[in-house]
Parts: sequence; structure tokens; C-alpha cells
Amino acid sequence: MGSASVSSVMISLADCEDKALRTRVHRVIANLYPSLESETKQEDGKKCLVVSKKGGGPKRHASKSPWPTDRGHYCHFAMYKENRDTTDAINTIAHLLKMKNGSFTYAGTKDKRGKTTQAVSAFRVTADRLHCLNSCLRGITIGNFHYEKEPLKLGQLAGNRFSVILRNFSGEDSVVDVAMTSMRDNGFINYYGMQRFGTTTIPTHHVGRALLLSRWQEAAELILQPRQGERNEVAEARSLFWETRDARAALSKLPKRRCIEAMLLHGLAAGRHRNDYLGAINSIPRNSRLMYVHSYQSYIWNTITSRRLKQFGLKPIVGDLVMVGEKEASAVELEEDANAPPTKVRVKAVSETDVGNYDITDIVLPLPGHDIEFPHNEGELLSRVKPDIHYAFCATQNTGSIYALHAYAF
Repeated sequence: MGSASVSSVMISLADCEDKALRTRVHRVIANLYPSLESETKQEDGKKCLVVSKKGGGPKRHASKSPWPTDRGHYCHFAMYKENRDTTDAINTIAHLLKMKNGSFTYAGTKDKRGKTTQAVSAFRVTADRLHCLNSCLRGITIGNFHYEKEPLKLGQLAGNRFSVILRNFSGEDSVVDVAMTSMRDNGFINYYGMQRFGTTTIPTHHVGRALLLSRWQEAAELILQPRQGERNEVAEARSLFWETRDARAALSKLPKRRCIEAMLLHGLAAGRHRNDYLGAINSIPRNSRLMYVHSYQSYIWNTITSRRLKQFGLKPIVGDLVMVGEKEASAVELEEDANAPPTKVRVKAVSETDVGNYDITDIVLPLPGHDIEFPHNEGELLSRVKPDIHYAFCATQNTGSIYALHAYAF
């Protein structure tokens, strides 16, 4: 499959008529090679497996008319939404276009509670088709269309810009002055906010931890566990599954069937047996699965940051990492996605001779990953805080898992 001219490869099995065998092979390919897809075809009266690169062929994604050769394969656009999270908005657009969710990619998710705008890319869909959706979308508007050769990838963003409005505020002016003065003079620790960990009673980082440790049943049950404050149909579906473990019956309670819960239930209902939790988890879009793992990674970062502040305070110490110029220190590759192009940042450890040249705002702390080394004064914190996770972060490098995490942005 190394040649650019080869779009697919045909695989013949010893007993290709065995449906159970074919199913196992399909799942192995999906789990170990997320950039590939496989299907069963009939050739010369015999069944065989055909493996191809996702998005590489016209079978699933190409429009009926030929795609112009001088046009980029990806249509990039801006998506504005209100009271919708990113996954729900993308699912809605994909459903209206009768496309798979995986045809759309974005750099990160935006919270449901807010008016947000973000960039999205779609594989081989024209700007005209996308623009026409504005007449039927509710709470979503898309525009600023242009074509590019490459899609957006998770983490491919420089940051976020917020306009925050405080309403119904009560308090003495003196209290506000003290808080604003502290903010101006001392800044604040750049913790990951609560929205990254979900807004329900089942935090998303709990699911991420289960995925990272390959506890597929635990991850699926956490996603489907009943919780308070949901719409009636979602609450009813969760409750029915929790009581009966009947995925098909629970799925019938979700009319839209575009949310993550519906995808997971569909995976369980369509599986060869009711305990195929790995197959069901893989029915959730890859970016959504990675978001759970990123959530847990962020939780670990917050925990270690708090430990560092408690143990060493707000002053730089020997061994801390700081960002430096191009000619100092060696490059460290940072990736927000296993397939994303690396962004190189140069860092060095603070020494006894230059520790006085820095303050707390210069200190950086990398997120945990299988190819990252923490500063010497903090490197053992991860293994002490969560020893099983420290092992899992390192082990994923050799498993071929899509949950393998590289060194992330500081």
C-alpha cells in the first residue's frame, strides 16, 4: 500500500465464508489502523476483504460529479453555534448532508453554554451544499468557505479568545478591587477549566481514564450511566439500558440517534454479542473518543500543577522548564493528535546560575505523554499521583492504540 497509485488492497482469508472470522479481522484493522477502513466484497463468487485508506476513495465521500483536480479536497468553513456543543452541531450537519461524522474535522470542541465560532473542515463537500444548510439549521450558522489541500486536525489552534460577561454580581467594591489587583499583579495559574471535564455528574475524564487503561466495559457504562438534568428521552434511554442492559430497546428511546450515547448503543445492538464493548466504543467518532482521553490528561496536568505549587510555591527553582530561543536547548516535539504535524518548541531546564532570571510566569509544565520527560524536580509526581496512568501513558506507545499520547502543548 506504499504506492500512491494503490487505492485499496484485497485480502483473501483461508475461510472467508466464516462471518465471525471476517468480523474479527475488520475489528483488528479498525483498532490497530484507524486511518484505514475495510469491507467485505464478492469477487469471482468468493468473499474477500478490501482495505483502503479512509476518505481515499470515491465510494463513500465523493460527490456524484467529478471533483475538480485543481481544487483542494477539504472545504474549510466557520461554524457559529448557540446552545449546542461541537459534537452535536457536527452530527447535525453530517446528518443533513447524509455524510459520515468522520468526514468533518475540527481543532477542538467548544462548550455548549455560550455563543461560539470555530473552524471546521469537510472532505469533498462543496461550499454550495454547505451554504444551503443555513436555511434549515437551528442555532447553527456556517460561512467563510474556502478549499484547502489538508484537513484541520485536533489541537491545530493557537488559542481561544473569550468575551466574558458577569451578570447578577453582588459584592463590595473593595473586594472587587482586591481581586482585580491580584489578577493584574500576579496573574493566574492556567488550569484547564471545568468545561473540559464535562458538566454532568459523570466527569468525562473518568471515561478517558477507562479508555487509557483499555477498560472498555467500564468506559461504555460510564457514558451510559444515568445522570440528572437531561432531556426526558436521553434519561429514559440511560435508565432502560442500566436496568436491562438491552441496547436495542434503549436505542429505540432516542429518536435522533446522532448523539454519542446513541452511537454507542447502536454499536452494542449491532455487535455479534452483547458484551462487545470494544466494538461499540469504536463506533464513536475517533475525535470524540480522543476528547475523553485528553480530558483525563488535562485532569492529571491540573493535579500535578497543584502539587508543584503546594510543594515548591510560586518561585522558580532549579530543574524547572522554561521556553527559550532557537539556539538554546534541544527541540521538543509537541502534538495534540497522533497524526498531526509536530509543532516544535524549545525548552531548557533552569540551572543554579540563571534561576534568578525567571519568574513563575516563565515556567512551563508539559502534559503527560509516552514521549515526554518531566522536569527533574517534578518528574516523579506523575508516578506518585497516578501510578497506573503513568504506566498506561508509556505503554500506549507500543500498542498501536489510537489513544497513544505524545508530548502536548505547555
